[in-house]
Amino acid sequence: MNTTETNFHHCHGLGEFHKDFVLESLSQDKGFVAKTVVIPDTLQSLPNDLIGPICGDAPVEDSRHMVRKGREWLDRVVVAEGRPSRLLTIVAVVSDTTIDVYTCHGGPLAERNPYEMVQAYFDGKVTKEAMETSIEFWKVHALAVNLT
Repeated sequence: MNTTETNFHHCHGLGEFHKDFVLESLSQDKGFVAKTVVIPDTLQSLPNDLIGPICGDAPVEDSRHMVRKGREWLDRVVVAEGRPSRLLTIVAVVSDTTIDVYTCHGGPLAERNPYEMVQAYFDGKVTKEAMETSIEFWKVHALAVNLT
């Protein structure tokens, strides 16, 4: 791949070596990419702020909603610490000249934010089923936030 430009947008807790690993992980990809890869032993674990069944937890019952820094929408959150993860999720668009990494973070791939999905549904950008899948996922999951 002869990439001339790389853009990292919302990448949580990544150091330069992690970013190199992200680019290596995308080297065979083209177009829209949403995938989870295992972090090699030579790199540190990354924080996973997702809590809920996809991470082996019980469904989240007691939560709040807040707008996190740099976001325009509400997220379902719980006051808790993130946990280390050997998983790295990458959401990117890869072309011959550019890699745009829109988000990458420790932990598994979560459904898109339900507030975004409802708007996208009414804008005709996603299906009703995709919107409903997001809503159902976030009924039992939340993001850990540390308020101190």
